[in-house]
Amino acid sequence: MSVQQSIEGVGEIVEVLKPRLFRVRMPNGHVVTAFLGKKEANLVDSLTKGKQVCVSLTPFDMSTGRILRILEPENES
Repeated sequence: MSVQQSIEGVGEIVEVLKPRLFRVRMPNGHVVTAFLGKKEANLVDSLTKGKQVCVSLTPFDMSTGRILRILEPENES
């Protein structure tokens, strides 16, 4: 039995490569190539440069990840 572990992090989209492929900069400066899975395909129109997203990475390949969701900007009052 195998359990796949993933690491989730927050990043900012810095470039749209294809409709479902993006470059995302993590807070530590690391840039990953992130894609949208089939379940998240409805988000493709909402993802633009500058959006904050939650990205899932595996410990085996930290250069590629999957976008899980868009994070809403915090309101500064």
